[in-house]
Parts: sequence; C-alpha cells; structure tokens
Amino acid sequence: MFCNSIKRYLFPILLFAFFISFADFVYFTVIRNFMMSISSEVCVADFLEESCAGNYMNLIVIPICSAFITELSDFQKNTINYYYRMKSRKIIALRQFVRVLLLSITISTFWVLISSIIGGLFSSELINWNSRTSYSYLSKGLILDFNFFYIFELTFFKILLPILFFSQLECIINLVTKKVISFFIVVLLSGVNVFGYVKFYLGFICDNAINPSNYLSMTAAILLFIIFPLLITLSLYIFVKLFDRKDFI
Repeated sequence: MFCNSIKRYLFPILLFAFFISFADFVYFTVIRNFMMSISSEVCVADFLEESCAGNYMNLIVIPICSAFITELSDFQKNTINYYYRMKSRKIIALRQFVRVLLLSITISTFWVLISSIIGGLFSSELINWNSRTSYSYLSKGLILDFNFFYIFELTFFKILLPILFFSQLECIINLVTKKVISFFIVVLLSGVNVFGYVKFYLGFICDNAINPSNYLSMTAAILLFIIFPLLITLSLYIFVKLFDRKDFI
C-alpha cells in the first residue's frame, strides 16, 4: 500500500520538478540582466529571494503550486469503495488536509532546492550580502550578515505558508464550485499583491514575519506562530463542514 502511494505521487512530483526548473531558468535569465545593471556581484541568495517575490510568486508560484497540490490530493479520485471504508466523512476530510500539508512541504522543499541549483548556474557565490558592492546592498541599502542556509530556511517558509493556505482555500472552493473557477479565484486573490490595490493579509504575514530583517521578532512570532495557524485551523474547520454536507454520489 505504501509503495502504491509512492508510485502515485512520484511521477507527478518529478514532472512538476521539471516545470520548476524550466520556470526558474527562464525567470532568472530575465531578472539577471536587471540585477547586473545594479551590481555585477550577484549571488545565489539574491535569486532565492527573487524566487518568492513579486509577479513571479503571486502569479506563477502560488496559483500553479496550489492547483497541482489540490489536484494531486483530490479526494474525488478515490472510488466509492474508499468512502465506504472510512468511518466518517470527517476522517476523509482530515486525510485530505494531511495530504495537502505533506504535498505543500514537499513542493516547497523541491522549489527552494531547485531554485538554489538554478541560481548556482548564474552565480558561483552563495551569499555576499555583507559586501557594500553587492546587489543586495545596492538595492536595499542594508548590510546583512546572514548565513546562506538561514536564507534557504526563510525562503522555504515564505513559499510554504502561502502555498499551504491557498491550496487549502482551493480545496474549500472546489466543494462549492468548479475547479476552473476556484483556480481563477486563487489567481485573483494571490495576484492582488502585484497590482497594489489590496494589501492581502497573507502577504502582510509573509512580508512581516518571513524576512531577514525582523525574523522571529515579537510581531513576527505572533504572526507566524499564532495568526497563521489560526487561519489554517479556520480553513480546515470550514473544509470539514462543507465536505460533510456535500453530496458526492
């Protein structure tokens, strides 16, 4: 049974890893010219930071990852016998949430690892944020003395949080409407950060809790360890309630 689960998820995840590699390579090729116009001293950490910022994050990473995770963990792919084997619909809904959580962690890990590798094709230096001639300093005006693996960790969480939230949100919307509609709703809600019309609250959490300058400050800790878990818990509660009322037959 475990081997069958591995086979079910392995090929789609490997295929998605290829997509990540292609998307990162194209995006990094484009932004490298802009970065080099500011400073010739770019590093892998610069590309990691850019991989979870702006248009690329809001219009590519979040919607595509959320759709992929939702589809791969879709409970409706199970047969009628699956529903009969479960003791209650709540168990099915909770299993669905666990799959979303594990897939979000897996995809976020893949994305950061692949972004680091692709970024390494454009720069041989892991991090140089403590240099006054670096791209980071010239674009931000700040000297930041951080370890590369620290930035790796921050990038992982900055990708994981919105992907987990929007994947769960898409699962909820799928219960009341069609998948295509739920996908475009996620694109809209994620994309509002890009155009600056609305400071979407999830973007506020990520911007204020997951960034090098105030990581694990009091405000960051409250946002990251209290507010965000409450949002996920609320979304899970809504999902279970809607799932329990939906007629699948």
